[in-house]
Amino acid sequence: MSIPFAGSIADKTIRRLSEAQRGGSSAARALKGDDFHNLSKALALLYTHDRQFTKAIDIYIVIKDPEVFGIIGKYHQFNYVKNRIFELMEINSDLTIRLLLDNEDSVPPANVCGQARSQTPSHRGGNGTTEGEYPPSPPLATGLYVGIQV
Repeated sequence: MSIPFAGSIADKTIRRLSEAQRGGSSAARALKGDDFHNLSKALALLYTHDRQFTKAIDIYIVIKDPEVFGIIGKYHQFNYVKNRIFELMEINSDLTIRLLLDNEDSVPPANVCGQARSQTPSHRGGNGTTEGEYPPSPPLATGLYVGIQV
């Protein structure tokens, strides 16, 4: 089943979310609480329907929605997220471990260990931190909707 004008709906949603991030129009400033989450989820659903799975996954990860695991599994998108294991762990560690076990041939343990090292405290201070201090986290995808062409 096809959604008529799905592209147009997605474009309007992107525009509204972009304005909300920039604090643009009064309508965008009216976004509160669950509105941003709900619009983001609706946009992710539209991207999924339009078979733009990587965009949908990016949005689900930003809003920390466990639905991301269904998209990854159903549409075989593990290769896209195999370097984002700890972002997935923040959403649901049990489902992330299941995903790793189901795709153990696609991601070498060294890759996961490397990601773990970059996310755990440095006990030697090799990355400019003192013992027990975490290295700086990478910035979140705050401009996720701003860079999308409408």
